[in-house]
Amino acid sequence: MKRWLLAFLVPVMFYGASWVNGATFYQIFPLSFYDSDGDGKGDLKGIAQKMDYLTNLGITAIWLNPIFLSKDYHGYNTIDYYQIDPRLGTMEDFNLMIAEAHKRGVKVILDLVINHTAVQHPWFVDGVTNKNSRYTNYYIWSKTKLSWPNPTGSTAQPAWNLYNDTNSWRNGQYYYAAFNLNVPDLNLTNPQVVEEVKKIVKFWLDRGVDGFRLDAARYYIEKGEGEQTDTAETIAFIDMLVRYVKSINPEAYVVAEVFAPMEICANYYKGEGGLDAVFNFDFGGTGDKAIYPFLLTGRSGSLRTALEKYAALSKRNVPFTFFALFLSNHDTGRLSEKVKQVAKQKLAAVLQFTLPGGAPYVYYGDEIGQLHGSKKSRGGGDSEKRYPLWWSDEEKTGGFSAGGKSWVVVMQPEYYVTNKINIKTYQQDKQSLWYVYQKLIAMRKKYPALQTGQFVDMPFEQAKEKGLDSVLTYARVRENQVVVVILNGSASDVELKEPVALSVMKTGQWKYVDGMASADLTKPVPKAFVDSVLKGQWDVQVKGNEFALMVFEKVK
Repeated sequence: MKRWLLAFLVPVMFYGASWVNGATFYQIFPLSFYDSDGDGKGDLKGIAQKMDYLTNLGITAIWLNPIFLSKDYHGYNTIDYYQIDPRLGTMEDFNLMIAEAHKRGVKVILDLVINHTAVQHPWFVDGVTNKNSRYTNYYIWSKTKLSWPNPTGSTAQPAWNLYNDTNSWRNGQYYYAAFNLNVPDLNLTNPQVVEEVKKIVKFWLDRGVDGFRLDAARYYIEKGEGEQTDTAETIAFIDMLVRYVKSINPEAYVVAEVFAPMEICANYYKGEGGLDAVFNFDFGGTGDKAIYPFLLTGRSGSLRTALEKYAALSKRNVPFTFFALFLSNHDTGRLSEKVKQVAKQKLAAVLQFTLPGGAPYVYYGDEIGQLHGSKKSRGGGDSEKRYPLWWSDEEKTGGFSAGGKSWVVVMQPEYYVTNKINIKTYQQDKQSLWYVYQKLIAMRKKYPALQTGQFVDMPFEQAKEKGLDSVLTYARVRENQVVVVILNGSASDVELKEPVALSVMKTGQWKYVDGMASADLTKPVPKAFVDSVLKGQWDVQVKGNEFALMVFEKVK
């Protein structure tokens, strides 16, 4: 069995927004969060009205999927960067939401889609209808169709698209679109476009937003065939933009969607004043990544490989806090669709909040293990991954809309009604997944060791002898604080009787101060686990899918 490095991460301080270290983000797809007026569409007023729910869960920051005027339901094809999509409300509603969030100490970051716009955007429309338009070179054009492949890997959609309009001076030319022909890429090498982007971010910063999530960031500036992603020019542009954002608000936070392995993402790290974080796609989000094989099979090899990448990156002085951990999102889908057992969903949450990484992101509904909706809904596209949140057992929409309406066909009432997978029911159950999230969020906020503490493996010889790969034991260590985690990713019980491989506990006197265990979320961690760590000798039975995490502090 491959053994982990004993302590491959050094403690790091997070250079950036001072509020980020202990923060937990909650990702909201606004159209599906809560409908305040009964029209079947989630809205900004609905988010404002449910702000107390978020703070009760422990959330300190929210990421909103696109809220600007857009062609489609998902918002990723912008028509106007300065107008709220009327399906979501008005600028007054936005101001109310920001005020309600800030009143409770909750930060708000917006999805910023600047790799491309909709073909309906005035920049594109004027640029193709008027040869003398100031927007003529706001997009990327070629008089011939170039052979560049689609950088997203799609073979059905070409990168260069024919503009066919006999009334346009661009007729017969080709425009570049990394995603599809309806969203042409902006020319971010054009100084005028750069100034437009700066104008956009300043507009929203001045209105109180606390930062941005940069959509499709690795596609910003392409140089030619084979140099269409992660170019030096792209990375330099992002660094420039982030530093501009922080020149307006030093406490602003910017995270980028760089859908790539960690070793590529690391190139985007530029130190203090630069990009705050990227999402860690090596850890979660898709079924072949680190967390899913462990939860589904009990084999931890891919999880260990992902963790060991931190060791290599630390040699490049890239802190692990640069990589934000998530389990689900609007593109990759929900963890609960792949990991059906609630006990394993709890293990997933424990891993997300105790393994090294930046501020974690919770996709709305993950705290109850919400499932996808129907692919046959009228929403189209990936709407099944972005379904209305199940607030209660109300039959029509699960409490999403007081009017009993929904922008998509709600097809699965048996889950939130019969099986009681909804927020109201989970909040009444002190052993529910919801309470695991609430306690994990609170513990991560309270204990610095879980934010920036050194990662220490605690391997046990029994695993080597018996081929066990499902029981993980590790610690997070910072100064006079240690958090010990033990969990069993299989359904089989395991008995541990051997030394605890944690040398730091052998120095000085330590005391147990806090913890949680799956045996009973309302009670302290079972004494056998605590005593084992304090005595330096495991003498416990770890049941199938069981977990415990224990916080120890040094006696002064």
